[in-house]
Amino acid sequence: MLSAPQIEYSWHNIHRRRTKECRWVGVWQSAPSGVPSDLHEIDDLSYAPVSVQGTLRYKVRIAQGGIALRLRLSNEYRDDALEIGAASIGVLDKGFDAKAGSLVPLRFSGQSGMVVPGGAPAVSDPVDLHFNAQADLLVSLFLKAPARQLAIDTREDVRVAIGGEDQTLTEHMHNLQTIAARPIASAIHVLREQRTPVIAVLGDSIVEGQIDPLSGNQGWPGFLSERLAAESVSVVNTGISGNRLLVSESLRGRCALARLDQDVFSIPGLTHLVVSEGVNDIGRSGSQSGESYVPLVDPSALITALRQIIARAHLYSVPVIGTTLLPFADSDYDRVDRERVRARVNRWVRESEEFDAVIDFDSIMADPEKPTRLRSEYDSGDHFHPSIEGHKAMANAFHRAFFRARKDQPGGSALDF
Repeated sequence: MLSAPQIEYSWHNIHRRRTKECRWVGVWQSAPSGVPSDLHEIDDLSYAPVSVQGTLRYKVRIAQGGIALRLRLSNEYRDDALEIGAASIGVLDKGFDAKAGSLVPLRFSGQSGMVVPGGAPAVSDPVDLHFNAQADLLVSLFLKAPARQLAIDTREDVRVAIGGEDQTLTEHMHNLQTIAARPIASAIHVLREQRTPVIAVLGDSIVEGQIDPLSGNQGWPGFLSERLAAESVSVVNTGISGNRLLVSESLRGRCALARLDQDVFSIPGLTHLVVSEGVNDIGRSGSQSGESYVPLVDPSALITALRQIIARAHLYSVPVIGTTLLPFADSDYDRVDRERVRARVNRWVRESEEFDAVIDFDSIMADPEKPTRLRSEYDSGDHFHPSIEGHKAMANAFHRAFFRARKDQPGGSALDF
């Protein structure tokens, strides 16, 4: 790890010493969510915004390392400006502590901080740092003014430490508290000399997943990332709990069709897209919502949305891998008419041949004695979300050759069966 005086921030200094083969690739992401400006209130009281000020510190695991790094921040769900006073990155030791000597400051257009306008993202200057694949890092941000509408995440394993003053370069933060929250830091990109396929996984809570306390992997994309790390493949998880294909909801992200450009096509080096969306559209339809009745979603509407994702990805020459929807019998979503919609969508995913490849999660995860229900060993307990073993099984369904880099095209990749 470089000491602070040796850090290089100038893109020209980094670039002139690197070959033309170097390219930026996405290696970590937390897709932003919040209260969109077109939604004036929070529609689920189990999620509550919070106002914070001081130093926020997040734990992140990057899929691949590189020779330089830059951080992306998101203020895309806020109307007011976000004032960043300072930022740093370092290597995780334990808890929210950084390894001794690993914390280095980040700059924005040469400055120690910046004011990020409402509705906008921001990226840091490149910093010449070397990290390995599957490295666990700490990102620290000092907010000079209170930041409101920070979306609370109900998962207890995704937490942020908050200290009252600028502690971005403090290895052991003091006077801190922890809350569950989606990070303002939304992505990390690294500069790599190797050709690197980059897989974005678009989805909901089944994609976003929980963090396994033993391995540190988050959801099945995390286990897939671990599997493919030696192949120089980067897996980027863009899942948002509760996300839908067709409907935007407060703190659950804009619908997949609305966030596709922001959360997927903005990932540098993107070569593949995996789509696993639609079950929340089914499960939250055909029921009463407040004073209104929400009609059962039409399976043709979900199929049209998936076709749109395929068409838009192909404009960027990005192949799309579709996945079937998991069983949900005995869960809160369980109902005969909803099951018919799921079955219809799954049949189209399997048989239409419109995806460049298909992973049949339904067949892998279903109970052989009752195919509309999850296998007991793959059930987290709510009969809807997979257990850690279930996430491992889903990751193992992907073949390494799907993402093998082509040697005849720099940065290219091909689906290979």
